[in-house]
Amino acid sequence: MRGEHTIAGFRNGDLLKVLFPRLPAAQVLKRRLSACVTRLIQRLRAHSLVAKIPRTRRYRITTRGYVLMSAAVHLREEGLPQVLQAAA
Repeated sequence: MRGEHTIAGFRNGDLLKVLFPRLPAAQVLKRRLSACVTRLIQRLRAHSLVAKIPRTRRYRITTRGYVLMSAAVHLREEGLPQVLQAAA
Protein backbone atom coordinates (compact mmCIF):
# COMPACT_ATOMS: atom_id res chain seq x y z
CA MET A 1 0.00 0.00 0.00
CA ARG A 2 3.04 2.30 -0.03
CA GLY A 3 2.93 4.98 -2.72
CA GLU A 4 6.38 4.30 -4.13
CA HIS A 5 5.24 0.89 -5.39
CA THR A 6 2.09 2.13 -7.10
CA ILE A 7 3.65 3.00 -10.46
CA ALA A 8 6.41 0.44 -10.93
CA GLY A 9 5.15 -2.32 -8.66
CA PHE A 10 7.24 -4.12 -6.06
CA ARG A 11 9.67 -7.02 -5.92
CA ASN A 12 10.55 -9.58 -3.29
CA GLY A 13 13.59 -7.52 -2.27
CA ASP A 14 11.47 -4.40 -1.79
CA LEU A 15 9.18 -6.20 0.65
CA LEU A 16 12.17 -7.83 2.32
CA LYS A 17 13.66 -4.41 3.15
CA VAL A 18 10.34 -3.12 4.54
CA LEU A 19 9.40 -6.20 6.57
CA PHE A 20 12.89 -6.95 7.88
CA PRO A 21 14.80 -3.64 8.10
CA ARG A 22 17.76 -5.22 9.90
CA LEU A 23 18.77 -7.99 7.54
CA PRO A 24 21.17 -10.51 9.07
CA ALA A 25 24.69 -10.81 7.70
CA ALA A 26 24.45 -14.58 7.26
CA GLN A 27 23.54 -15.56 3.70
CA VAL A 28 21.50 -18.54 4.91
CA LEU A 29 19.22 -16.32 7.00
CA LYS A 30 18.76 -13.88 4.13
CA ARG A 31 17.64 -16.74 1.90
CA ARG A 32 15.20 -17.99 4.53
CA LEU A 33 13.68 -14.53 4.94
CA SER A 34 13.46 -14.14 1.17
CA ALA A 35 11.67 -17.50 0.97
CA CYS A 36 9.27 -16.29 3.66
CA VAL A 37 8.45 -13.19 1.59
CA THR A 38 7.99 -15.37 -1.51
CA ARG A 39 5.42 -17.47 0.33
CA LEU A 40 3.66 -14.28 1.47
CA ILE A 41 3.49 -13.00 -2.12
CA GLN A 42 2.11 -16.36 -3.29
CA ARG A 43 -0.57 -16.20 -0.59
CA LEU A 44 -1.54 -12.70 -1.71
CA ARG A 45 -1.69 -13.90 -5.33
CA ALA A 46 -3.89 -16.84 -4.34
CA HIS A 47 -6.39 -14.40 -2.83
CA SER A 48 -6.16 -12.12 -5.91
CA LEU A 49 -4.81 -9.20 -3.89
CA VAL A 50 -1.67 -8.84 -6.01
CA ALA A 51 -0.94 -9.78 -9.61
CA LYS A 52 2.33 -10.44 -11.41
CA ILE A 53 3.42 -7.94 -14.04
CA PRO A 54 4.09 -10.02 -17.18
CA ARG A 55 7.71 -10.68 -18.18
CA THR A 56 9.11 -9.08 -15.01
CA ARG A 57 9.78 -10.05 -11.43
CA ARG A 58 7.46 -7.34 -10.17
CA TYR A 59 3.95 -7.43 -8.72
CA ARG A 60 1.17 -4.87 -8.49
CA ILE A 61 -1.78 -4.54 -6.18
CA THR A 62 -5.12 -5.33 -7.81
CA THR A 63 -8.28 -3.26 -7.44
CA ARG A 64 -9.64 -5.85 -5.05
CA GLY A 65 -6.36 -5.67 -3.12
CA TYR A 66 -6.63 -1.89 -2.74
CA VAL A 67 -10.18 -2.16 -1.42
CA LEU A 68 -9.45 -4.91 1.11
CA MET A 69 -6.04 -3.67 2.25
CA SER A 70 -7.20 -0.06 2.66
CA ALA A 71 -10.13 -1.31 4.76
CA ALA A 72 -7.72 -3.34 6.90
CA VAL A 73 -5.42 -0.34 7.39
CA HIS A 74 -8.40 1.84 8.30
CA LEU A 75 -9.62 -0.66 10.89
CA ARG A 76 -6.13 -0.97 12.39
CA GLU A 77 -5.59 2.80 12.56
CA GLU A 78 -9.03 3.99 13.67
CA GLY A 79 -11.42 1.18 14.53
CA LEU A 80 -9.31 -1.01 16.76
CA PRO A 81 -7.90 1.74 19.05
CA GLN A 82 -11.45 2.98 19.76
CA VAL A 83 -12.64 -0.53 20.66
CA LEU A 84 -9.66 -1.11 22.93
CA GLN A 85 -10.12 2.27 24.60
CA ALA A 86 -13.80 1.57 25.24
CA ALA A 87 -12.97 -1.83 26.71
CA ALA A 88 -10.44 -0.36 29.16
